[in-house]
Amino acid sequence: MHLGKLDALRGFAAIYVAIGHWTHTNDYTPEIIKEIFRYGQQAVILFFLLSGFVIYIATMSARRQTFKEYFTKRFRRIYPIMILAFILSFVVAFADGMFAQRFNWGSFIGTSLMLQDYSTGKPGIWFYYFMGNSPLWSLGYEWWFYMLYFVFYKYLNHKPYRTMVAYIISLVSIITYLIFPNHASLVLGYFIIWFSGYEAAHVFFRDKTFTFKNIFNILWMNASILGVIIVYNFAKYKIEAATGITAIPVNKLIIHFGTTFLFLAAGLAWWKVKLIGFNLILGAFTRTASISYAMYVFHFPILAQWNLYKYVDYEITTVNIIWINTLRIVLLVGLSYLAEIKLQPIFNKWFPTR
Repeated sequence: MHLGKLDALRGFAAIYVAIGHWTHTNDYTPEIIKEIFRYGQQAVILFFLLSGFVIYIATMSARRQTFKEYFTKRFRRIYPIMILAFILSFVVAFADGMFAQRFNWGSFIGTSLMLQDYSTGKPGIWFYYFMGNSPLWSLGYEWWFYMLYFVFYKYLNHKPYRTMVAYIISLVSIITYLIFPNHASLVLGYFIIWFSGYEAAHVFFRDKTFTFKNIFNILWMNASILGVIIVYNFAKYKIEAATGITAIPVNKLIIHFGTTFLFLAAGLAWWKVKLIGFNLILGAFTRTASISYAMYVFHFPILAQWNLYKYVDYEITTVNIIWINTLRIVLLVGLSYLAEIKLQPIFNKWFPTR
């Protein structure tokens, strides 16, 4: 099953994140443009919700998938293009003479095992994303969401309490993270965000619509976890004084769970007015949806890291800005098209599901 509006949202989010990283890693973008594109974290939350929605569609058929089949589909979709992103990061680092500064065996192994994250405002992470390619942080979350979901798919797929189980896992994990910051608790804590997308798809295909009643559960679940985090944020210094447990920053958690709630609520409101203006605002992004994953993992080395201005003696002129960024865009789109449209079918043949 294929839903064009999901494609539009996915394509939009990928381009938004790419533009955000490009504008915030150069000195000539006007501040007003940087301000518009400073919400890349929120776009990633949209990715999580869309991913949960799509996994429902991918597994809703009556025929049950074995773990081998399920794992193979996820592996061949995520890993080959991620490995191409590794190679791209290698090439750009060598070209810039920055390989020694960017390469780290720990981040290579950690990212290969999908245990990477970024540390800004999130203590307790285990590994940094590979070669400074910051968009890779979210792949680790996606991967483990997929792996945990299979347990739900196999044992809880038709159970009315499945969303409550996901909620309890996330609530307990967030509380654990606040007490003892660690990456595993963080990933499990975010699971309800991803699972909210799954549950939204479930109620949509069951009821053929969205209502406040049928998405109420995922609204209050995300809101309650957000509430726990906010209470901790206000009380953290008193908690530290009373217990001796060092308080941790939680602004990122507040942003991410707050964004989830706002997306769900805003999405419902937009649905109520029949998604007025959707095609006008976002419809064009369906054209980039088919290459959005590759664009997401390729863009940072090309747009943000690759130092092409050294080839023009660092002269930041209008002409140089135009041709260098045109080259970057052409390379990004071209490599993304090559990876997703030409190479992905080959990867699928290399890793058959049966």
